[in-house]
Amino acid sequence: MGGKIDLNVSESIKKWTFNLSYYDYASCFFISLSFASMITTGIFAIPLISDLFSGKELDWNKDWTNVLFTTTSALGCIWGLMAHSQFDNTTKMIRNTWHSCRKLDPFIGEYDYETFNPETNHLEDGYAYHSLVDFWDRENEVPHWLDKGKYWKILLELRKVNKNVRLEVTKDVNLPFKRGKGNVVVLLKKFNQIDSPGNKNESTDNKNAIVRIIIPQWLVINTEYKRFNIVSQTEINTVTSILSDVNKNIPKIIDEIIFKEEPFLKYSGNVLTSLSMYLNKSLPIRIVYSRIIEILPGVKERQIQYTNENLSSVSLDYLIDSILLKARTTGINEESLTKLHVLAQYLKKEYDKLGLGEGSSEYHNLHHSLEVAYMSLNMLPKEIHGYIITKRDYEIMLVAALLHDYDPVQGTSHYDLMYSRVPTVASTIEEIKRKRIHDAYFILNSEELVRFFRKNASPPLVEAQEFATTHPEMLKGRETKIEGKIVEALIWRTDYPFNENAYNNFNQLLKEIDGQDFSIEKINLIAEILSLADLSVTYLSSDPLLAWNRVVKLYEELDFPLVGAVSRTDRFLSLFSEGSLFKDIISRKTFPDVFRQKWDNVYQFFHEGNPSNKINNLILDAKTKYEKLTWMYWSVIVII
Repeated sequence: MGGKIDLNVSESIKKWTFNLSYYDYASCFFISLSFASMITTGIFAIPLISDLFSGKELDWNKDWTNVLFTTTSALGCIWGLMAHSQFDNTTKMIRNTWHSCRKLDPFIGEYDYETFNPETNHLEDGYAYHSLVDFWDRENEVPHWLDKGKYWKILLELRKVNKNVRLEVTKDVNLPFKRGKGNVVVLLKKFNQIDSPGNKNESTDNKNAIVRIIIPQWLVINTEYKRFNIVSQTEINTVTSILSDVNKNIPKIIDEIIFKEEPFLKYSGNVLTSLSMYLNKSLPIRIVYSRIIEILPGVKERQIQYTNENLSSVSLDYLIDSILLKARTTGINEESLTKLHVLAQYLKKEYDKLGLGEGSSEYHNLHHSLEVAYMSLNMLPKEIHGYIITKRDYEIMLVAALLHDYDPVQGTSHYDLMYSRVPTVASTIEEIKRKRIHDAYFILNSEELVRFFRKNASPPLVEAQEFATTHPEMLKGRETKIEGKIVEALIWRTDYPFNENAYNNFNQLLKEIDGQDFSIEKINLIAEILSLADLSVTYLSSDPLLAWNRVVKLYEELDFPLVGAVSRTDRFLSLFSEGSLFKDIISRKTFPDVFRQKWDNVYQFFHEGNPSNKINNLILDAKTKYEKLTWMYWSVIVII
């Protein structure tokens, strides 16, 4: 492999690239196909149209060729336009994202970095991950400009296809993006000596070859706010707007890369493989397949299953749809489902303004709140501890879950300090009470709730903005419902037992709710389950790598020392697992098995990888051996 990233191709290396010039060529080809098909459609259709207007009937023995070529030409025109749109949109998205990343960090793509390779005992240019176990080792620290989560997503997705993948991040000078063919990714395949293309064992090269996939720095850019020196409200607005676009687009680009490279990892990279990939991307049937599959039988069950398996990585819209699907199974009616969707869309806009929407790498982003909402639906059974959970209970819990970290003004008053991204329950409660979001949800119907979140433009002829503001004045004179207080209580409970103020406020609200057609004991139980969902969702929905990455993000947000992250998380998971309610929930047959498996994997990862556990095991092993030797020594003495 060598110490430097060498993109030159030797005899034992095959090379393929994902570059934008090929997408540009494909886009030009398909737009040309569209125009040519449009012309031929007119040529073959003119005789048919003239016969139609003259009142003649079609002579199928004579005109069948015109009908055939007219139809195929029209289909070719449609195919060309749709395919051109696919390739053109992809290239524009990639170029715009690169440009936005450079706005955020002008030096991205120019950072010098070297990684120690334990296999060769040499330093290599760029960043490459050589160990997938001890993430807390100092040798595995990543540069400040790189986001581990983005890096792992690419690496793990590619390793599903080929386990011999090595992902390397290099400078732009080694992987030119703005000149030549516009390389986004380079794939190098190095064969073992015995399996090089000149030998008889060439058929086994895909199994034994080491595949180096080389990507640019901007594709794994760290978009955490702490990297940017924000000193004014204007800068906050500018940075969050750019961050929102970057965070939305990078996951899409990663998916495009995986789609592009997958056939090369599975099969030999010949011309047929390339043509089949471009053909697959361009086919209209593939473009509309996602729409067709939505009406096939079992689509809802497949979506829930897919969401369970990929909860930590599905898109926001997909996750919102899955929450509504899951909520429908609890008996929540269509009117309430519509209101839940309206509330989710408003929160999506609000979190986007903070740069905490689609693709955000922060811990307390919108994806986390949606995960908590989805997990709470799975963790709260319809009957528990003698209580029957009604559709109204589920609805109240969902509203609380969606709002439990809503804090749009977090950190905006501390321009002289690092821009804070940590929401507080006190601020969340203050904000939802000021805007009366939770009250509006339970008082208004779905049409009124849309108007509640609508920003009416001025002058009146300009189109209004949906989900852009709130209108608490709409609630004047309306009777407040008790469900709003229950939502506040549930949100306070998510911060207990860590905060004494939260504990006091929770109990005070329970006293106010008591005697108003709600069981205090049941509310307390639902509140505890929502709190458990909030605390455990990271470990129930993630693989060990992503869970560790999220733990790091959380510790950075809370300004905790990372040196104790592993041991403290292991201790937290152990105490968590011993809770009788949590054990009761995850051991039920109705609880998805995939979440149990993920919990076991994450627990094992932290417990066995805990350095203190290793030391304790070493001490225990030494102590046991010492006791055995002592026993043998005294036995010999007695015999003598």
